Amino acid sequence: MLKNCPKSIPESHFRKLIAYWRTEKVKAASKENNEPPTQAKMFVETRQSTKGKSLDEDTLDVIAHLQAENKKSKESAIRAFQSIFGKEKAGRMRCHRRVTTPTLLKKNEEIATLKQQHATEKATLEGKVDVMQKEVDELKSLVKMMLQKKKKLRSGP
Repeated sequence: MLKNCPKSIPESHFRKLIAYWRTEKVKAASKENNEPPTQAKMFVETRQSTKGKSLDEDTLDVIAHLQAENKKSKESAIRAFQSIFGKEKAGRMRCHRRVTTPTLLKKNEEIATLKQQHATEKATLEGKVDVMQKEVDELKSLVKMMLQKKKKLRSGP
């Protein structure tokens, strides 16, 4: 991990950051943030009243059912949502913004994947550049040492 330490960050700070990333609390938050919310979860979250207004009975029943299924597993929550609301209409996405379409979501996912691949490749190449720079520095010092020995041999006898 330390070989990926950016030059602008002190090694001691990077060690502390790695230790922080390895804590269970941070791993759980990272896992939660890594996965997009299900439609069932979006439905429940968007139906929460912020002004203290109560929801109608049908909505409360649906929310209770979706939350119960969500506790079982992610797949059962997806099936429950689809059984309650039916299949999505072509070209539309439920529980997303108005202009969200399946192709837009797919495009955004592809962009995110490409950005991740780029970041990984960039880090790999930066690591290779650092290794090569160290090799060049070692070769420079070796050449200097050889030149100094050559000068000593010429001036010595």
